[in-house]
Amino acid sequence: MTPNLVWLLATVASFSSAQTPDVQWDGAVGGTVRDRIGDVSAAEIVLLVSGEQHGQLGDCGCPSRPLGGIARVDGYAQAVQRKTDAPVLRINAGHAFDDTIGISGTLRDDVVATNALMAEALGSWEMVNFGVTDIPWLDQHPLSSSVSATQIPTDGRPVHTVQTIEVDGETVALIGLSGPGLAFLPPKHHQEVRVMDGLHAALAQTDAQTVVVVGIDLGDALLQVAAHPRVDLLVTAGRVQERWAPERLGTAVWVRSIDDGQVLTDIRLTLDGGLASVVVRSIDLDSRLPEVRETRRLADREAEIRARGLP
Repeated sequence: MTPNLVWLLATVASFSSAQTPDVQWDGAVGGTVRDRIGDVSAAEIVLLVSGEQHGQLGDCGCPSRPLGGIARVDGYAQAVQRKTDAPVLRINAGHAFDDTIGISGTLRDDVVATNALMAEALGSWEMVNFGVTDIPWLDQHPLSSSVSATQIPTDGRPVHTVQTIEVDGETVALIGLSGPGLAFLPPKHHQEVRVMDGLHAALAQTDAQTVVVVGIDLGDALLQVAAHPRVDLLVTAGRVQERWAPERLGTAVWVRSIDDGQVLTDIRLTLDGGLASVVVRSIDLDSRLPEVRETRRLADREAEIRARGLP
């Protein structure tokens, strides 16, 4: 980190310390479904964040808990929705799709088939952030729930750079960002813009009192995003294996999503003219959680395709 950026973060934090929200963390939440949900009565909006499945809907391959799985995320989301009237948003942080190519130089046939199943599963999710490894699929198969301010379509399709939601008279903005990554297949209908340029463009489209940024592979830009005075909550993904407590970074509360979708990051917000409090719960996704039947069927089909290698 450069000395100037250290100074910037320290200066911004010192001026905004009185405005920082209260932060609470529950590091490993297991037990019954009721135990994992806990008391959700205070939450005004619930963000359920997972990501980095790389086309795999089912268990992450872990020998023991947590196991992951899109069907368990859906099952947990439905259970939370039964306990609260607050909006419950399922968010994929990025790298949901597989970008493995075959000898033809295009996505393998089995990868196309499994990505199609993942797209079907995520079609009902409220937000899917995406990066360069997701583009080979999304470039040809747009997803209505995808949001990115850094991967911009060039073929005239609608641009979803920011998504807003109204909560009791307040507006919450959700912005998707991704940094540069290794792309085996250059996109035909997207261009990448710099992280901060994308953030500024997205912020210009909204006057939301609370801004949530979901990012993947941000690299050095992470510190710049966190230092922006309008960013309240920064949720990032990028091969994180351990459970980290949320931190205050710059003016933002920084929360990290865990790799391979092993653990669901449950983020509960309260608002008061802006972000008032953040409660983060790391939810184990294991066999004690219910699975949504339709999503489980998609996962079973995906596993069959992987087992035989071709659709």
